[in-house]
Amino acid sequence: MIVLLLFMTYFVIRVGRQAYTKLPGDWGVYYSAGIAMRERLPIYTLERGPMLTFKNAPVVALAAVPLGSLPRPVARIASLLIDFTLLTALMYLVTRLIFFNAPPKWPHAWVALAGCLLVYPFLLLQLSAGQTTVLFLACTVAGFYLAVRNHPTTAGLALALAICLKLVPLCFVPYLLFTPRPVRAIASTILCSAGLLLLPALWIGWQANAALLAQWPVHLRETNIPAQVWRLQNQGVLGQLARRLSITDYGINVASWDLASVRSLWLTLSVIFAGLLYAFVWRTRRDPHARATHLALLMTFMTIFNPLAWRYNFLALAIPYAVVVASILRRPHDRLTLILAVGSALFTPANYDAQIYGARLTGAVLLTAAVVSAYVNRENDSRRPSNEPGVLGTTVSQ
Repeated sequence: MIVLLLFMTYFVIRVGRQAYTKLPGDWGVYYSAGIAMRERLPIYTLERGPMLTFKNAPVVALAAVPLGSLPRPVARIASLLIDFTLLTALMYLVTRLIFFNAPPKWPHAWVALAGCLLVYPFLLLQLSAGQTTVLFLACTVAGFYLAVRNHPTTAGLALALAICLKLVPLCFVPYLLFTPRPVRAIASTILCSAGLLLLPALWIGWQANAALLAQWPVHLRETNIPAQVWRLQNQGVLGQLARRLSITDYGINVASWDLASVRSLWLTLSVIFAGLLYAFVWRTRRDPHARATHLALLMTFMTIFNPLAWRYNFLALAIPYAVVVASILRRPHDRLTLILAVGSALFTPANYDAQIYGARLTGAVLLTAAVVSAYVNRENDSRRPSNEPGVLGTTVSQ
């Protein structure tokens, strides 16, 4: 606890000093958007170039108005404390899914902490950059958790919030079909999304909000420059394909494709892997213990198939890591899962040269395999009669 408090204190001082001396990059985008929305100025601008421009739904700028009303250092520290709070909340929900119907115990916190430590480079980057990663991950996990626990209305609201922050949580919408009340959950997601998109009209008026909603997709398209796809920091499937199948400066091309063809291939692969993922979900839909596995796989899919898979987006891998760590502690002789997890932990925080050759993507794929391996081995254990308690105090399901 003392170490965590020191860690938080260090980052509070660090980001406070950064905000006092200059406008921080990623966080500054949302802070500036909050000021612009408060003063009813344009929010989709290119004042700081296409990389540091506001790309979220107008309602996100409206939500940033309170921060934009505070002095910059105070607002930055407040957003950092919100990140810490949301990270704690989302990992708590993850452990509740991992230890299904098990009484809460301190080892649960250690599993959550292990998941965060295994993605510590991305956690440090998120805390420094102040992106919205923790916020949209918390909303996504909350939506998933509420949906599987039969709270479809609030689940739809949480998922709608996540989608307004980042479009990639859309991959969770089909999962609502496998929850206790799918129709209500999907309807809530659609209605809440529409409500959130219309909400800024109460502040800026209906015509101004309609203009912003029309500008949003145009701005997204115009600022999606090829350099963002080719950049080494884009470590998803699309980035790796672009660096290998199109003309770049890295000298490792095996073909010369235009970027439109690369995007078509990426979209095709996304659909294929989404189909495989949901086929697995369909096969295991009646097992309540599989929900944590489903969440872990969806989080990994959302991360690596993100068209702009920046480094801080890989913070989402804390969730599948927590699932795998819990499985290894419960079944320490599961060598395959352990080997896959260790391989993933070695590849994921790869250095510059290794990233060129897709080390981070390889680590995410190994982690996916570890999650599946852990689930398969748990299923095998459940077929063997046993009343022995697990390492974390859970019993093997019959």
